[in-house]
Amino acid sequence: MALFPAGFIDDLKSHADIVQVVQERGVQLRRSGTAWKGLCPFHGEKTPSFQVHGERGFFHCFGCGVGGDVIKFIELFDKVAFPEAVRQLAGRFGLTVPESADSSKNDDEEARRERESLLRAHEVAAAWFREQLTTPAGAAARRQLKDRGLTTETIEQIGAGFAPASREGLKTRLLKEGFPLGGLLRSGLLVQRDEGAPIDRFRNRLMIPIHRENGAIVAFGGRAMEDGQQPKYLNSPETPIYVKGRTLYGLHLSKTSISRVKHAVMVEGYFDFAQAWQAGITNAVASSGTALTPAQARLLKRFASKVVLSFDPDAAGQQPVGEALGADVLAAGGGEERGVGGVGLLPGVGDRADEEQQRHDGVRDRDAQPAPAPRLALGLRRRRGGVQRRGRAGQGRRR
Repeated sequence: MALFPAGFIDDLKSHADIVQVVQERGVQLRRSGTAWKGLCPFHGEKTPSFQVHGERGFFHCFGCGVGGDVIKFIELFDKVAFPEAVRQLAGRFGLTVPESADSSKNDDEEARRERESLLRAHEVAAAWFREQLTTPAGAAARRQLKDRGLTTETIEQIGAGFAPASREGLKTRLLKEGFPLGGLLRSGLLVQRDEGAPIDRFRNRLMIPIHRENGAIVAFGGRAMEDGQQPKYLNSPETPIYVKGRTLYGLHLSKTSISRVKHAVMVEGYFDFAQAWQAGITNAVASSGTALTPAQARLLKRFASKVVLSFDPDAAGQQPVGEALGADVLAAGGGEERGVGGVGLLPGVGDRADEEQQRHDGVRDRDAQPAPAPRLALGLRRRRGGVQRRGRAGQGRRR
């Protein structure tokens, strides 16, 4: 009998930092290539043979052969059963454990099937949006992408598409594919107003799929195509497969690069990311304009030890920065060696897109480096006992 929904266990392991968990239990680790290495806590040894792989989420000892994921580590180290290990880990990383004392295998299987159905529906929707982008109705959306300086290659990499103005275009396709109407409403792809018939949530919008770090499409962001169309950006609601505060846009593309150079460049929105990626800044991620959450910071710390913030210097762009600094979000969690080592603020990408595109034209696979001191506007460094802010060294919006 399953005690916890499979989807919850997947989310828990995705957001738990195994390196942090191991270090918090007194195991001293040092980075060795892409892994962390130390003396095995499960048998006596003098030469380190215990390795922890943060990006892949598992540990293994080449001396005694023990290994597994972060839950298995807690089971072995704390000498607790699986359910207790799950509850400890969920409490440490701020996830609510589903009420499951009386859950049955059938309940768990039903939840698993629904999650799989939602993921498939998003894949079908993404393909349909991409199809619509190539139609005559998608001409304005194609022009908008071109006006932003995005190449065909970049458009394909981010999976951009178009939602036409029709009320039931996507609904018709999804129902034809065999998805149940109730599930499509829970997916957020359809919406029902009062007693009316369900209709497409996204209409007359430039569509951007939102991926989890493993590449699965879990949501969409839609930008208005017309002046005065509100809201300007319409996002999917939270669903069983999507929690906005636990997702970083673009991480599925940039995580390998971030892991290699050990720092990330965080921008605000989808198109900021696309322009940075196209310019060769392959270690970028986007916060999608919201305040940074502890869950996002923990997710990013699996791959990076430093973060450079590149947000617009207007009020809207500064809000998530101020909240991150004020709450010590990016530096929170983890030991001295494991925490985010520094955070710097650069001018926003969006306002200098044309300049940056010209400067980086033709550049690929180049990882962004932290800016030199004259461009550093704000900094934040992890210290014993808290956070130290560094002063401004440049102000104003680059034109």
